[in-house]
Amino acid sequence: MRGRAMADRDTRDSRDVLAESEQAGTEGDTERRAHPRRRLAIGIVAVAVLAVLGGGAAVVVPALAQPPAEESAPRVHTATGVVSRGDIAEQVRTGGKLGYGNSRALGSALPGTVTSVPAVGTVIGRGEELFRIDDQPVVLLFGALPAWRGFEAGMSNGRDVRQLEENLRDLGFFQREPDEEFTWWTAEAIRNWQKARGLPRTGELPLGSFMFGPAAVRVKSVDTGPGSPSGGAVLTVTDTGKQITIDLDADLASVAAKDTKVQASLPDGTIIDATVTSVGAPSEKEGEDGKKTMKVPLVLTPDDPAAGGDVIDVTVSASFTRILATGVLRVPVLALLAGPDGTTQVEVVDGKKSRLVTITTGTFGDGLVEVVKVVDGKLDEGDEVVVAQ
Repeated sequence: MRGRAMADRDTRDSRDVLAESEQAGTEGDTERRAHPRRRLAIGIVAVAVLAVLGGGAAVVVPALAQPPAEESAPRVHTATGVVSRGDIAEQVRTGGKLGYGNSRALGSALPGTVTSVPAVGTVIGRGEELFRIDDQPVVLLFGALPAWRGFEAGMSNGRDVRQLEENLRDLGFFQREPDEEFTWWTAEAIRNWQKARGLPRTGELPLGSFMFGPAAVRVKSVDTGPGSPSGGAVLTVTDTGKQITIDLDADLASVAAKDTKVQASLPDGTIIDATVTSVGAPSEKEGEDGKKTMKVPLVLTPDDPAAGGDVIDVTVSASFTRILATGVLRVPVLALLAGPDGTTQVEVVDGKKSRLVTITTGTFGDGLVEVVKVVDGKLDEGDEVVVAQ
């Protein structure tokens, strides 16, 4: 968003500027005085600040300029800034939530009674116990193919057999090349694994005694406690890595392409560096005010997995950078002066003297403004201009 409103300079200040310029000579040079010239306060939104609302919505909040200086007001302190060439950008801030991603429920097809469950926050890896039914463990194995049948001698070939053998190999119990055939070697690997876990050495795995999943899981909640019948969801689990989820206004989607670097701020002020890892399709969502707007779902992954420590399920403020103009001549917004007849000027420093240059401005952002055209005078990259402090 670009704020471009400039407060009008009072008539007396305009006459002062013109009088000083004429007194300096035909070249417009004026000797720089020990005290700074009176400068006009600029009512410009130098940076579009997006305020965070619930659900990731954002609104533009204009930055407030100082009121015009009165004749009797204290003098304006000045410094210098540099004319540069580069991009004009603005910061887009929106709300999100830090948590563990991909929440889902886990249960078992085994009939019986739930006899043991893990504590919330437990991380369960390959070959480890999820919970127990009739005191028999239900274990987690890795793989993309869901479990749809048990494993036993004489079963037909299939990709699930290869997936099982890959797990047995990675657990250290299968020494051959995994394939899709259930052989004596497969049964023997199961028996050795069962022995290592203190279980009966059957060489078989009935459906419901194991689950396939893509990776380790973290227990988010226990949905069925010990003593309850099995059959429904026993645990709710998530991935083990933290992520930030955001529903971004669709008209701001250009700031959040995949692999974009983002900074997120926790409630205690901690800054987390993150990367956009997923950009979903726009969809209509209802806000707190009951109105429906188009949102783009984003997933951000912290660059440091340990970022935020134990803080979880909290609202964060994410900051994106949007490029508004590329490779343009730029001056600090606080260098702008109101010139005669509604023109805009900057005061360029030439050694101990200074001169006024009339310009046409373009895009505003991040405390800088684009110089579209130099109307009167000369302005180059590297020049120093007077700025208000």
